[in-house]
Amino acid sequence: MVSIDRLVRIKNELLRYMLSEFYGTFLLVFIAHSTGAAYGFASSGVDKVSKIHAATFGIGLAALVALTTAMPVSGGHINPAITVAVATMGHFPWKRVIPYIVAQHLGGFVAGAMIYITFYDPIHNTIGRNSSDGWHKTAHLFCSSEAPGSSAIGSFIGSFSATAIFLIGIAAILDQRSNMKPPKWYWPLGVAFVLMISLAPFGVNGGPSVNPAADLPTRMFASIFGWADVMWKGHGGHYWWIAGLAGPHLGAIFGLWSYRLFIGAHYPEEEETEANRLELERLNKP
Repeated sequence: MVSIDRLVRIKNELLRYMLSEFYGTFLLVFIAHSTGAAYGFASSGVDKVSKIHAATFGIGLAALVALTTAMPVSGGHINPAITVAVATMGHFPWKRVIPYIVAQHLGGFVAGAMIYITFYDPIHNTIGRNSSDGWHKTAHLFCSSEAPGSSAIGSFIGSFSATAIFLIGIAAILDQRSNMKPPKWYWPLGVAFVLMISLAPFGVNGGPSVNPAADLPTRMFASIFGWADVMWKGHGGHYWWIAGLAGPHLGAIFGLWSYRLFIGAHYPEEEETEANRLELERLNKP
């Protein structure tokens, strides 16, 4: 009897990777944004700092779920900024960058649809009570936004810094040349914790966004379904690409390269390590 796995298994390797990236990104964006939405609707009496930390914790756990799901198949990039950054390092083939990014953005777009369906009632109850301001109050469910009084450059720096710290942490966790050598089961957990600490300190100027697939495709979905007047106006129409695209992509590249230049390039070479081991053995002989 033919198993269901053999019937549905995709034979093309790249398509399998794309499916994994689509699914992992969908899980990440859907759970992360839903966490923010739940806290936003259910905690009107809670101070803003508590909301930020609670949502940040939920986003980290969303990453844990998504990475544990996608990492064994596609490597678990689930973030276009990571895909581009690792390609610049020579650790990922450029011919797969566009397919990965397409899959990730499609996952984000479908997540936007699921967010809308899941929170349809509270969204439209909010809009119905004050339609003139309701669209603004619910736009944050789909994407990041600028903070009151912030500047475009401040929003960019926030996303850039958060993503750079995030990638530095990822590089340190996954670098198997280090003495720590964390086991594979720890990788998603460690990345989840790094994501939490990357987001928490940099929210003064908005978001911050560390994943373009969690911002642009959900923003596009919301724009199609009624939020067009409020989705693209931040910082004179520049916020969406400054903080949502340029900041994460440049921050990811900077984070990986800074880790390589300051840490990764200075590990002992394998030959040097082996020579040291043999020398220690010689010295320790009776």
